[in-house]
Amino acid sequence: MIHLSINTGLSILIPIARFERDEISSLIPMVVKSGDLVPGGGSWRTIIQRGNGVVVFDVRRGKDAVVAFCVCAWSVAGAAEAWEMMDSHYLNVTDEILKVGHTVDTGLDFTMPSMPTSLPWVASWILPQADASLLPDADEQKWLDEFVPRLAAAIVHRARRMSGKGN
Repeated sequence: MIHLSINTGLSILIPIARFERDEISSLIPMVVKSGDLVPGGGSWRTIIQRGNGVVVFDVRRGKDAVVAFCVCAWSVAGAAEAWEMMDSHYLNVTDEILKVGHTVDTGLDFTMPSMPTSLPWVASWILPQADASLLPDADEQKWLDEFVPRLAAAIVHRARRMSGKGN
């Protein structure tokens, strides 16, 4: 699986086999429920929306503070849909930042990276925050960098099992 960070433009290949069966299994109930509190994640939670070969999810601190917006694709059609959602969300947010003359350092250079070319992939974007205290600290960023591809692996695993294509 490719994990693309929209913030940095860096892509990392993470073999799905790297995740232990227990790691994926622990997230399946959350995937089935379309989001919930993250097991062992304190107040972190997700909201998950499904499409055809694509899932969109966010990672929140508590109920309302969306910290990361993510899209995951495992089919060609899903990849096109996922990338359109990410691109649209990115343009809407960055346009708004430019309109209001945002003064908080967002860390954005306003350049959208290219869509990953191999499937499956997940793209994550740590959203700019008007309140800098809502940005993840170094430990939370490390946790997000590990959690997002693990959740994406659980989503892809579940989708493949549901479609009869195995692991």
